[in-house]
Amino acid sequence: MTRSLPPFPALQAFLAVARTGGIRSAGRELNVTDSAVSHQLRKLEDHLGAPVLERSGRGVRLTAIGRQYAAALEAPLRQIADATDQLFGLRNETDVTLTTAPVVASLALIPNLPQLEAAHPKLILHLVTTPRQLDLDANGIDLALRYEASTPAASDDPLIFPEYAFPVCAPSIVGQKPYDALRKRRLLNAAHPEDWEKWEREAGQNHASTEPSMRFDSSEMTLGAAAQGMGIAIGRTPLVNEHLASGRLVAPFGTGAFGEGSYRIIPSPRVGNRGSRAAVIDWLRDILSQP
Repeated sequence: MTRSLPPFPALQAFLAVARTGGIRSAGRELNVTDSAVSHQLRKLEDHLGAPVLERSGRGVRLTAIGRQYAAALEAPLRQIADATDQLFGLRNETDVTLTTAPVVASLALIPNLPQLEAAHPKLILHLVTTPRQLDLDANGIDLALRYEASTPAASDDPLIFPEYAFPVCAPSIVGQKPYDALRKRRLLNAAHPEDWEKWEREAGQNHASTEPSMRFDSSEMTLGAAAQGMGIAIGRTPLVNEHLASGRLVAPFGTGAFGEGSYRIIPSPRVGNRGSRAAVIDWLRDILSQP
């Protein structure tokens, strides 16, 4: 029987890639180098005699049999982890695992980690960043923070937070007449190409820019360019919150404009570490309630 078992480190690397969607992000999760992850993946494929990953542009993706293999491994490995926790009490009640999209972790969560650490110095937060929506129970994850493309019409759910979107720019861009800022270069976010049109419609404004626009592939780049004074962008909460709090960006027309989506905090049904999970939920609520 042992002859058919692959090396466990190779399985760990494979499942980390399956969860996070990339070798680099898997390396961050496992706290090893990219080359170490790649080495383990080659060992796994050598053992199996079949490829479980294939190149896709600059990244990798699971092959068809790789996807089947990852799905088949989730339940038994979860059972091993649960049995270990229950029988030997190795699960630390201060550990909390949270999954969210990379852009949310980078712009909204990581800048606020010092506040969480100061309030709960013994709490250990494990961030699993991936664009995929992971099965929380199967992957041993305590909480998820997920973006939803719509906001419930009348929700009083304390774990749902509406998104807001509005123009932002560096303080140097705003003169004595704030609307002059709208004539500056428009910084366009390829992830939300219709933002400017929607804001102008909601705000009843139509101030044409006198400078050619610039387009960026991500919210990080768009907000970074705005903070450098390169033009005016549409910022979305909570991604823009830290830029506003630090003063790198200002919102010359207020922060209550349109927003189509919402963020939802999703707790896992897993038992244990409830106190630590509640602390992380409160921390997330503070972040999502700004600005």
